[in-house]
Amino acid sequence: MPFIGNQPTAVPLTGADIQDGTIGIADLSATGTKDSTTFLRGDNTFQAVSSDYVKLGTVNITSVSSISIDGYFSSTYKNYEFYIQDYRPVSAGYLRLRVNVSGSAQTGGAYKGSSHYSGLSSGGASFNSVNNGDGWNATSAPFSHDNTTTSIYNGTHKLTLYDPLNTSFYKKWNSQGLQFNEGNGWIWI
Repeated sequence: MPFIGNQPTAVPLTGADIQDGTIGIADLSATGTKDSTTFLRGDNTFQAVSSDYVKLGTVNITSVSSISIDGYFSSTYKNYEFYIQDYRPVSAGYLRLRVNVSGSAQTGGAYKGSSHYSGLSSGGASFNSVNNGDGWNATSAPFSHDNTTTSIYNGTHKLTLYDPLNTSFYKKWNSQGLQFNEGNGWIWI
């Protein structure tokens, strides 16, 4: 643009110089498709939200001795995670797991496993750490290391089941848990 007289000195703009809402999406050099399933990344690229984790369902359970989780497994997903939160047992016992094969819960002595326990006991006065060969040739697999009692408060577990539809290998899973016993003041993981 031609100037009459002296050319003004260029002054850099700052964010405060630009009124909010002035620059629209069309003014950006963004690539990709803007729609309800994408977000704008910091490098000006529209990208679909990752579907690595998909919530398949929620179950609220009260006062039962067992539950069956079926109908969620498909070839769409390979691994599954279950979150068991804020439970308080109605009777003492280990939390245990059985898998279905051809629609039937396997109760034969085929379960094998091990666990590692670390925790504070007696109000934090002592620390315990134990490796254990739980459930060798058992009729079910424990996924809590210790006997749970009715004084458990806010018990929480995460259970990962690996490739449950695979028929070439043994079923595999891993669990992590945290419990607090309000009567004795111990925590275990």
